Amino acid sequence: MKIKFYIILSLLLFLSMNIYAQDVEQYELKSVDFEGNEEYSSSVLDYVIYSQESPWWFWKFIHSITGFSRGTSFYDSTNVKKDLDALKGYYFSNGFFKVDVKNEIEIDTSSKNVWLTYYIDEKEPAFYGDINIFGINKLSPEIKSAIRNVITVDTTKIYAQGLLANNIDRAYSTLLNTGYMFASFDSTLIYLDTLKNKANINVY
Repeated sequence: MKIKFYIILSLLLFLSMNIYAQDVEQYELKSVDFEGNEEYSSSVLDYVIYSQESPWWFWKFIHSITGFSRGTSFYDSTNVKKDLDALKGYYFSNGFFKVDVKNEIEIDTSSKNVWLTYYIDEKEPAFYGDINIFGINKLSPEIKSAIRNVITVDTTKIYAQGLLANNIDRAYSTLLNTGYMFASFDSTLIYLDTLKNKANINVY
């Protein structure tokens, strides 16, 4: 008796899920636009976010026949929060610590289309400030100088996390190549000087 009850219950749940899935309407994401982005082009920011606008009708047609290219893209509201975080994270990692990102969603219920726009207020970027390197005092003056030269960045350049990470990797290679096989980098702390708009860095 219990087995029959479980089977009936499972069938009811399955049917209800199918009915619910059929009732959910999908809206095509017609476009994703960016406004206020002066430092980075829209094509660059397209690769940063999760939402993807539908391709041109020709590519949708090719996809329907061959399976190649990309088909219709549908609006997913859960991606908007991810997009906002991704955009802020991208700008933050490139020195725009004060960036502000907002979004606007336009929905046409008759055509079932959605237009998504992100408004970006980049504000002023932070430039490289002082870079302090800890844990190298016991090294020879030559090696210390080599590490400082590799890690130090031109203070007229906008802070970029990728550049700093690359320089630290080069400094680490310098240590390995000079016999310090057990050397390691612990962490990097960034202190933003809001008055001077400088990113001061401690490397451990």
